[in-house]
Amino acid sequence: MKISTRSHYAVRALFHMAYHSPNTPMKVAQVSEAEAISASFLDQIFQSLRKAGIVQSKRGPRGGFVLARPPRDITLKHIICAVEGASAQGICRETPTEDTQRPTSGIDVGAQVWQDVAARIDAIMNRVTLEELVLRGERMGLHRPSAQHFTYVI
Repeated sequence: MKISTRSHYAVRALFHMAYHSPNTPMKVAQVSEAEAISASFLDQIFQSLRKAGIVQSKRGPRGGFVLARPPRDITLKHIICAVEGASAQGICRETPTEDTQRPTSGIDVGAQVWQDVAARIDAIMNRVTLEELVLRGERMGLHRPSAQHFTYVI
């Protein structure tokens, strides 16, 4: 299974939002600069995420995009299916379908193995949430500028 650049960037952008500002709107330009992703490409990704109900847009000077659901309710599968749409048909199917054509020599063992692999990938994508990615980021000690406190001395 190959994850597209679009999906990879969507996960990075949503992780950035969940890690640095889960409840405050972020502008596409902020995420673009922080993650070194083209702003125009990221804007297209955010429009797909908005249509899927993963982010909401807020207008105004303090506007931008904000997560529409808590990070614990957004899985990798939600993100990939939102940005890939029909092109990720095998990933985004609710239930895996079995191949209806059987080889003439009997059971296709290879096909059964690939179905098992697909089922395991699906289980992982349904289990891993933005919240888990945030926790991993914390354990890794990723820098969080919003969490720093400054002391001014005169």
